[in-house]
Amino acid sequence: MPRVTLNDYKSDTGIKHDSTVKKYLERCFGSASKRPTVQAFRKKIIKALQDAAGGREKQESSLDLDQQRARKEKAMADKIERENLMAEGKLVEAEEVRAMNAEVAGVIRSNMLAIPSRLAGELSGVDEPREIQAVLDEAIRRALSTLENDR
Repeated sequence: MPRVTLNDYKSDTGIKHDSTVKKYLERCFGSASKRPTVQAFRKKIIKALQDAAGGREKQESSLDLDQQRARKEKAMADKIERENLMAEGKLVEAEEVRAMNAEVAGVIRSNMLAIPSRLAGELSGVDEPREIQAVLDEAIRRALSTLENDR
């Protein structure tokens, strides 16, 4: 009995492309290199199409039970690791970080905005740019150093 070709399957089923025939061979028979009879091929395709139409076809994206268990175990291990890191102080909630950043930004803003009123009188009689720069530099450094002292 001669070997069945892809063209035999295509002419019997009306499938136009070799790749589609190979896909059905893989799905229905486990290998695109297997060559069942044309009748067996037709029968399996009809069953696969009926299952797909009835929603009984196993989705390629669905996970088998072992994969689902492995995913669950990994998620649990990740959760425990996060909890341990939080307990050790090596991991903090994002909202806590945002709140601290807002607080730091507020301190910086108020310290920087206080500089002009604090220095206005002191700098009013200064004509030398280098002296003005030195006074401003010292005031800015003092304002920023309060952040370092608060740590």
